[in-house]
Amino acid sequence: MKFVYPAVLKPEENGRYSGYFPDLDGCRFRGGTLYDALDDARDALEAWIRVELEDNGGLPPTTDRDDMSLAPGEFVREIGAIVRLTDGWDE
Repeated sequence: MKFVYPAVLKPEENGRYSGYFPDLDGCRFRGGTLYDALDDARDALEAWIRVELEDNGGLPPTTDRDDMSLAPGEFVREIGAIVRLTDGWDE
């Protein structure tokens, strides 16, 4: 199943990028380039969703981009992750 959540990114002074998912408690990511940060964001999203579904069985709703308050320099990208919900379907 595909899940999509908004991620907030911010360039750092050293040229790296860091970010977080406002809807996913503690889900953060970073990268040496924007591409690396987006790749790490996808991996972080996938891992967070897997753990949350195993532990709690549900996911939080997504915040609409228009309802977000961003700090100067921050921007939003939608990040998607595909998570297989059942094991063994392809065996």
